Amino acid sequence: MKDQKKTQKDNQKSYRYDKIFGLLTLISLLVLVLMVYLDYGSNISSYANDELKNVTFSSGDVASDEVATGTEITKEVTVVVDPQLGGSSNGGTSLDGTLLKNQNLEMAQLVKEKLEAKGVTVVLTRDSDKTVSDSDRVETANESDAAVVVSLGRNVYNGKASGVESWIYSGEPIEAIELSNSILEEIANEGFTSRGIKAGTEKSSESDYAINSQVKSTSCIILLGFLDSEKDNEMFTSKKDATAQAIADGIASYLISQGY
Repeated sequence: MKDQKKTQKDNQKSYRYDKIFGLLTLISLLVLVLMVYLDYGSNISSYANDELKNVTFSSGDVASDEVATGTEITKEVTVVVDPQLGGSSNGGTSLDGTLLKNQNLEMAQLVKEKLEAKGVTVVLTRDSDKTVSDSDRVETANESDAAVVVSLGRNVYNGKASGVESWIYSGEPIEAIELSNSILEEIANEGFTSRGIKAGTEKSSESDYAINSQVKSTSCIILLGFLDSEKDNEMFTSKKDATAQAIADGIASYLISQGY
């Protein structure tokens, strides 16, 4: 009886040893598999890195998320430039005695010249000192099938304000904002202070100037400083050609961004 009990104990002890041995064997196998896997993954990673170092991109490949943009206008496009006032509408006189209507026309003609040098077809809403109604200006713009309409004028306040600004349609279309930003940025590079973009009219942000609300094209009104500001008048007079170039460059940059 004692021998039988002893045999049972020996069998139980042997069974426990077998279980422990089996568990240790399983752990060893798992460790071995893990080591092989890590070594293999390291080799693959090293190989991939070496391969990437040797990759080169041809001009037709895309190597980044950046999209190349051109620097020149490559498609036919028409721009309408609108010199405000004219004829019986003088619009006031600057500190140097120059009539605003004449300043607007001269600047518009300079911008036209700069844009045409870039291959742009330019239509002026007036090309001489004549009275032109808002409806006639809108009609000229819409009949021209222009991509962009830019109206040029100046500002007046109380002698204490200065800087250039843009007025756009009250609905604040993104295209008008982009056009305005493009022009204002170029003008600011010439030394003018930018007063930013304003929507609607001076009377109400819910009303609109006809050139912004009734034309089919993207439009904005650029006001080139204040008539009663010595600083703005000096800038406008001394940098007239550079300002015209800046306006043309801003318009061109916007057109290029739109695929022209």
